[in-house]
Amino acid sequence: MPHIKKSKVSYLFLSLLSISLFTFSIIKFVPFLGTAVRGAEGDPVLVDLMMNKYTINTEDSSDSITVYARIQAVSPKEIIAASLSIVPDTECEGLDCSSNALYQMGDFELMTEGCTAGKLPDGFDLDGIADCGDSTDGIYFATFEFGQYSPIGGWKICHIDINDEEGATSFNPTINNVDLTVTTEAGERDISFTNTATTEDTQAPVIKDYVFDKESIDTTDSAKTLTMYARFSDNLTGVSDEFPPRIQFMPENDPGFAYPEIVEFEFTLMKSGCDSLPTGLDVEGLDGCGDNKDGIYEASVEIPRYSSGGLWNVVGVWNLSDLMRNSFDENGLEASFNNTSTVYDTDAPIINSISISPSSFETVDGPQTVTIEMQIEDDLAGVDLAKVSLANGIRSVTSVFDVY
Repeated sequence: MPHIKKSKVSYLFLSLLSISLFTFSIIKFVPFLGTAVRGAEGDPVLVDLMMNKYTINTEDSSDSITVYARIQAVSPKEIIAASLSIVPDTECEGLDCSSNALYQMGDFELMTEGCTAGKLPDGFDLDGIADCGDSTDGIYFATFEFGQYSPIGGWKICHIDINDEEGATSFNPTINNVDLTVTTEAGERDISFTNTATTEDTQAPVIKDYVFDKESIDTTDSAKTLTMYARFSDNLTGVSDEFPPRIQFMPENDPGFAYPEIVEFEFTLMKSGCDSLPTGLDVEGLDGCGDNKDGIYEASVEIPRYSSGGLWNVVGVWNLSDLMRNSFDENGLEASFNNTSTVYDTDAPIINSISISPSSFETVDGPQTVTIEMQIEDDLAGVDLAKVSLANGIRSVTSVFDVY
């Protein structure tokens, strides 16, 4: 396929960089699990922790569970934040649990009412506390919701985080992953619970069919808009709209630059217009556009002028997941569209000149500004992005150019 050269377009770019003596901030890492009830002297204290129930059932509807905790701070400190995490896996430990797709984290909230022996779990430690207490010694709760068809079997609390000082290292009570207990001053408390349902959603959504609104496009003279229609379905919980499903395409004859030529279709469920879809799309059995369990989704992209000609193939399917976060295989779709253009840009821009002022500088007394001028030319599509980094060892600063 011929590559027709056009007249060159030149650009002059200007970038200003502020160079500082201090470039980096230091991040303090904190341990994930603690080793005692109180930890170091002066750490917060987990007095007690119990759940309102130790079984749930999501067979026919959603369910929930509430975790109660009594937490004390050592005077003069106060509890400023507390959280816990749960996971449908009683075998994982520590940070490994966070890789589970259904790992959940919830914040503890200080209770303001209902802190009596009849309303809290039996045996919960209320000794010496008035009402629900306060941020120095208080009763907290966190509620977790479980959708219908959630994973069945064992779940557990996998992490507890308590903080009594801004910027300080958090305290993490000891969790025993063998006995599935947490150490509190009231004794060892169960951290596991069970979903007794018999049906769970373990199957990812599927792409039943797809079609484009055009048989082909031609970007020789201008950019072209292409719309893709797809029928997504899921057997139980339905396609999630937390993050829109995306399908990416790349040309077969991609030039192989550092940043590949990719277009991305981002899909939304259609609410109307499904009586005039392009021919060839399977809509059998649908009522209108359907719903998130079986429905028609659409996405449009603009293919720029001078884009690569020939076939563009799927390189990935992303975020096509159901409410239980079962995900479609990112390499599980074969689809393509054709760009009949014979004029496409496969040559990178050229830097004709570059100047840096000042060529040397000193940052002992304060930051300095460096001006960089570059004359860049490109044959067809033009320069889309230009930025520069100055580096010295591990330190670097980056600035984006302005054209003028």
